Amino acid sequence: MKECIKCRQELADDAVFCSVCGTKQEGNPLPSNYETKQESNDSQPVQKNFSDNSGNDRNFKASSKMTFFEAVKTCFLNYANFNGRARRREYWYFCWFSGIIAIIILLIGGFQHKILFRLYQLAIATPSAAVCWRRFHDIGKSGKYAFIGLIPIVGWIMCIVWMAQDSQPGTNQYGQNPKGIN
Repeated sequence: MKECIKCRQELADDAVFCSVCGTKQEGNPLPSNYETKQESNDSQPVQKNFSDNSGNDRNFKASSKMTFFEAVKTCFLNYANFNGRARRREYWYFCWFSGIIAIIILLIGGFQHKILFRLYQLAIATPSAAVCWRRFHDIGKSGKYAFIGLIPIVGWIMCIVWMAQDSQPGTNQYGQNPKGIN
């Protein structure tokens, strides 16, 4: 096992690209079967090519589960990335993280002194909008649908229903399925 040169994510020794940030790892040439590398053991994740909309291929390890910390880390690594797709688990874990931190800040700072809370809201606005935008891409909708959330009650309900939908299988106009499932 080795670490990514950029984000310190633990990687397999033969990994060409980081599964979290997509950075090419130095010293590893592209394998001859770069298009699709199948592991012999079915319980292991399948390595597939994912490409962002700029045409750059990134070799991600597709896995069925994304942990809470991986989701939050992915959202912060894609701080202002409005391209591509974000899986359901990534979006909801980031929402939980944001809510927990907001509650902690309000409890520590007191409800009368909300300046720390407002600074937190300002800091979290861009990654929250980016993951929401990418989540809409994941279900096959334009990120502009996020503005429907500005409509009180009806808009909120519509957004919650859409965010709870499963990923669109395979590749859509916004990229590969982040789960790696076709």
